[in-house]
Amino acid sequence: MIFGNWAVCLNLLSMASLLALALGIVQLALVYPVRQLCGHLAPEEQKYLLLGWASLPWLSPIMALLLSTVSTLEADGTLANSAMRFHWHHADWFLFDSWHMLPLIIGALWLATGITRTGIRTLHQRKQYQQLKLLSSPDVTKQGLNWLPTEQSFACTAGLINPQVFVARGLAKQLSPEQLGIVLVHEQVHIRHLDNQSLSLMNLACSLYPAKIAQPMMNCFALATEQLADAAAARSVSATEVAMTLVKVTRLNRSSAPEDCPAFLTEIEPHSLQIRVNQLLNPVSASNWLNAGLLTSLLLIILGAVSSVDSLHHGVEWMLGHG
Repeated sequence: MIFGNWAVCLNLLSMASLLALALGIVQLALVYPVRQLCGHLAPEEQKYLLLGWASLPWLSPIMALLLSTVSTLEADGTLANSAMRFHWHHADWFLFDSWHMLPLIIGALWLATGITRTGIRTLHQRKQYQQLKLLSSPDVTKQGLNWLPTEQSFACTAGLINPQVFVARGLAKQLSPEQLGIVLVHEQVHIRHLDNQSLSLMNLACSLYPAKIAQPMMNCFALATEQLADAAAARSVSATEVAMTLVKVTRLNRSSAPEDCPAFLTEIEPHSLQIRVNQLLNPVSASNWLNAGLLTSLLLIILGAVSSVDSLHHGVEWMLGHG
């Protein structure tokens, strides 16, 4: 048994873990409707929704912990917060054989697994980026552009801290100057939009989900970033030219797919290609009101989840017959 401030900290972490677990279960039940909703939204709205939704098991417990710092520990050991209407009895003592220990252990293992998976993936991508830098030669006229001496046909933006554009010579040879310009604009938009950073953040957020749930969300998020880059490239030339270039690059990429191709140079699926071309030719524009509504809804979900911690705690106590 532990008494005092350390006990309060352990109890709070246990409740935060319980909240994250409860949210995770609810989200698993709603993941299909959310993915269906994304199909009716503009790419920008999809990014906000997916990142916000995936971050809920992170943000809600963090918010609960932050609110606990402005709570009052009363003389009888009750931790109370009138704003969020919660009161936890005996918060200043922690029993290792109580049920509070179980969500603490599960939460710690869950968090450690997610962070480890993200770390391994980040290190793997960093190694691939270093290999690309080693094999490529920088363009003498355009900063951040690197040429790869290979006949394979691909282009990508790699790197987290200082993203760079990499283009294979084989692709450049088979494109017209106008088409190559579209490819370069597309890749440079990824840098301006901080897409590599946002993809890494999304990867971290999704690390708490099972792979069968996380991967489709990651794919939808990555597709939204590609659609936004396509749209940016279409501002300088016609959308039809961008769509034709996209189809040609995809065909060339498939015909020369390298076996040792880095993970982030994934082949464009036919369904994704169709969605991107359709968005170019029949664009769905983002709505500021809808973006604001999505953000407000996510904030309300977080506040609702945090305010339910006390009820969740008492519900578990009741089920265990502790009163």
